[in-house]
Amino acid sequence: MTAGAIWRASYAAFSVTTVNPSNSWSSGALALTATDGNNTNITGTAVFGATGWRPTDTLTKCVTVTYGGTITAGTAVRLYATAVTNTAAYNGHSLSSYLKLVIKEGTGSTDTNCTNFVPGSTLFDSSTQSGPVTSATVIAGSLMDFTTNKVDYTSGVVTGWTPSTGSTSKSYQFVVSFPGSATFPGGGSNSIDTDLMSMTATTGFTWEVHS
Repeated sequence: MTAGAIWRASYAAFSVTTVNPSNSWSSGALALTATDGNNTNITGTAVFGATGWRPTDTLTKCVTVTYGGTITAGTAVRLYATAVTNTAAYNGHSLSSYLKLVIKEGTGSTDTNCTNFVPGSTLFDSSTQSGPVTSATVIAGSLMDFTTNKVDYTSGVVTGWTPSTGSTSKSYQFVVSFPGSATFPGGGSNSIDTDLMSMTATTGFTWEVHS
């Protein structure tokens, strides 16, 4: 009698796998917030509210813009005018054409009155980024120059700030003055200044950044 053993192969095969799981994609974010320089959000709140102005008046205010995005911006922040309104011109004269505007970028402002503001560069005045249209109606360096020629991202004033990730900020100083028409190119007169009585000029300042 003979004893034997038989091994028979099946049709199954050995197999193993390895998995690289849960791949996902999420977008980063850009985020700009207007503050008073002391962590109070003033987005949607006007910093200027001047009434009863007359020639020789000046008002200076600051807005600190904070970037809280999760990605580095791909372009410099731009600044432009929005929600612009003006009282109808009288004898061809509008108040915003006779309000001088100077905008400076800097750091350190701790309130809307520009306490501790350290200027860096001038972004807008009669010789800096002034618009292409200058006439008796739209005077270079005036509020109307800004609100006529800086109206969206494409035409806006290019700042010197390209924000990186984390909480970074820049302060922006706005100096608006009503020196009287005689100080503008071509001179002026009491009759022009009189034409400007009881007028109102309104604008929003908008900062925009792209990835």
